[in-house]
Amino acid sequence: LFMFQFTGDLGPKPWPLEVARFLAPVVTSYTVVLAIFRVLGQRWRLSRLSGHVVVCGLGHKGIFLAKDHLRNGKRVVIIEADEGNDWIQICRDMGAVVLNGEAADEDMLRQARVATASHLIAVCEKDATNIQIAMLASALTRQARPPELGPLHCLIHVVSLKWCASLRSLGVLEGAESGFSLVSFNFFENCARALLTAAPLDREPIGPDDPRQVHLVLIEANDMTDALLVHAIRVAHYANLVRPRITIVDAQADQARNRFCAQYPFADQAADIEFRTGTAVDPAIRQDLASWAVDGKRLMTVAVCTKEETAAMETALTLPAAIRQQGIPVFVRLAEESGIAGVLGCAQQ
Repeated sequence: LFMFQFTGDLGPKPWPLEVARFLAPVVTSYTVVLAIFRVLGQRWRLSRLSGHVVVCGLGHKGIFLAKDHLRNGKRVVIIEADEGNDWIQICRDMGAVVLNGEAADEDMLRQARVATASHLIAVCEKDATNIQIAMLASALTRQARPPELGPLHCLIHVVSLKWCASLRSLGVLEGAESGFSLVSFNFFENCARALLTAAPLDREPIGPDDPRQVHLVLIEANDMTDALLVHAIRVAHYANLVRPRITIVDAQADQARNRFCAQYPFADQAADIEFRTGTAVDPAIRQDLASWAVDGKRLMTVAVCTKEETAAMETALTLPAAIRQQGIPVFVRLAEESGIAGVLGCAQQ
């Protein structure tokens, strides 16, 4: 219907169709011009950026960091490889500049003007990608960073706790050089430290003659579980000299045990670690949870580390009634304090 060189006779045509035939190319041209101006506008914005924050990777951690900086009035540039990421348009609506491409690419980092940024935060899925981003940013900083801007603060997320610890001990990822400051962090390690600082496992004083044993129950084995387990062992210094008991409940407990023991072969010398095959809804597991809750010789804490938020909340809310009746603390892994967590907070109030 929109062919300009059509020579046939379609007969009388309704006026809306005639209007549409002439407006169609106008709308198409307008769309092309708008797209060109959008691209040029983004490049113009980038060309003027200095002292901004560059976030590499738009997963849960990336979107949280980007939103936090935007709320604090910071200018944010995001590099995300997945063009279909639902968060891209949300971040653009909030005022961020979003570039589609691989963050571990020198040209992409140049487009994001890393050399004039105040902070670079790499939270991509793979540790190797984050480390490569840091190395490229260091080179770009040495080449083109104006000295009056001070150092570029680069923070990279390293998922592997053991790898992160090894790199720190070797001094590979920490330190500062002229115009560039690099620090590695582990999101799960930080969360574990914050949780056990705010809610210590020995929430009730344990004296030298106290017979109770601290007991941490972790539901589902994953990176968050490993971090909590490791940090619980690190802070396990109690006056009665009783080692803590840590129980991990997971459907693939044997695999989780083999993986953890390979990474931390001496952990069982500092704590009584037990891997139980099953889930929190299995009758045998529920029976054990209930009996542990009423055991006067245990000081119990439960942490539900399930990744999927709805499943995590369902698990926490369906734990045996004895846990609630005995006032056993239950912590649930959630991405942020809105949504399900907000509803739970209102219910508690």
